[in-house]
Amino acid sequence: MNTLIESYRRTSAPTAITKAATNLTQSGATLNGLANPNSLATSYFFEYGPTTAYGSKTAEVAIGSGSSPVVASTAVGGLEPGNTYHYRLVAKSSAGTSPGADQTFTTANPTWTLQTAPAPEGTSYGTVLKGVSCSSVSACTAVGYSSPSKEILAMLVERWNGTKWEIQTTPSIAGAKETRLESVSCPSATNCIAAGSYTNASSNMFPMALKWDGTKWETMSVPAPETAILSSLHGISCSSTSSCVAVGLVFDFSFTQKTLAMHWDGTKWEIRSTPNPAGTSVSNLRAVSCTAGNACTAVGSYLKGETTTTAQAMRWNGTSWAVQTVPAMEGEKESDLFGVSCSSASACMATGFFKNSGGTKVGLVDSWNGSVWSGQSPPSPSGAKEAALGSVSCTAATSCGGVGNYRDSSGIMRTLAERWNGANWAVVASPNPEGAQSSGLSAIACSTGVTCEATGSYVSGAGANLPLAMGMK
Repeated sequence: MNTLIESYRRTSAPTAITKAATNLTQSGATLNGLANPNSLATSYFFEYGPTTAYGSKTAEVAIGSGSSPVVASTAVGGLEPGNTYHYRLVAKSSAGTSPGADQTFTTANPTWTLQTAPAPEGTSYGTVLKGVSCSSVSACTAVGYSSPSKEILAMLVERWNGTKWEIQTTPSIAGAKETRLESVSCPSATNCIAAGSYTNASSNMFPMALKWDGTKWETMSVPAPETAILSSLHGISCSSTSSCVAVGLVFDFSFTQKTLAMHWDGTKWEIRSTPNPAGTSVSNLRAVSCTAGNACTAVGSYLKGETTTTAQAMRWNGTSWAVQTVPAMEGEKESDLFGVSCSSASACMATGFFKNSGGTKVGLVDSWNGSVWSGQSPPSPSGAKEAALGSVSCTAATSCGGVGNYRDSSGIMRTLAERWNGANWAVVASPNPEGAQSSGLSAIACSTGVTCEATGSYVSGAGANLPLAMGMK
């Protein structure tokens, strides 16, 4: 009998018990368990991943040939924040391999924190930050405009140094009555280009661009379309210090609003011909993202029929622009795209809103896989009456951040932030200034998957329109 018992012990597979994970952070966790060798030389490892298919495993650890349970513990990293992961302990010996029961853990969510964005002195009628770009976690530029008087807008640039936002001096535009900046792109810490428009004394609007050389901002010579009554730039993206694309709109003598695109080659700006959907009298481009000088995606909207706004996208291949098909969402009554970010030539995310069959405005995300666009509606905060995403920033195909605003159950406009992990969009809690009557985010720029800056504006309890900035990490 003793011989049979000894033989059984020597041929029994090890046992594995999966225990709760500990030391949870945004990107890591410690996986725990108990493994019993059952008297044979045994090793253990953990399998983990976003599903029960796991997909990843830790290195094997030898635990000898004892007959008592041994603590198994291994730290893992490189995880996505705010995600749920499956894992299990696996023990292995010459007698077989034994997996423990599946368990899950959820990594910590990134946290948004309000930052102080100064308003220019003498601003009586409000300040808005419209665009932001970061070349690193400690080098970001935000642009927008302020209102020193009820009738006048003045461009505004602020710089983030990793600790605080500071207003930068901007040049004057000869003959300009009003100036505004809508977007900025910084391919390096000492190179940024901002785009927008200015209005002259006759109230004619022209495209405008400024360049930052690491020390000062200077005006750039920007052409206006010959047939334009007014024209403006709303989005810009620089794939290098010598290659940028800016997009916007032009209103011509035929009283038709058309798309506008320009290219900067490091020396000069030139207008590039853009298509417009057939039969429309209103078409625009609001944002653009370039992964190379010959790979840019721009988004916006056009008027379909007499009253329906419809999302649109087009692609630049280095030679020409081509319209892409953006499918309508099920039950869609109206749609628009405000932001786009491409992590590669075959991976883009565009954000905006659509009105569903019930007429409710909800967030919209259209994704490009290199061949087709497909749409989805990301979740809205609990109790939201409506929502929209105004901007998106992707550091990889599996890591994007989106911001905008939503109207809560009381009808108050609040900031909205969401994250994409490669499989799902999820709302991330974002703060609002204390006592704000309304607040919203217009732009986001992410240096890493969990380090982002977002800008916008809010209305204080006293009714003043003030700049809004926040950081996520």
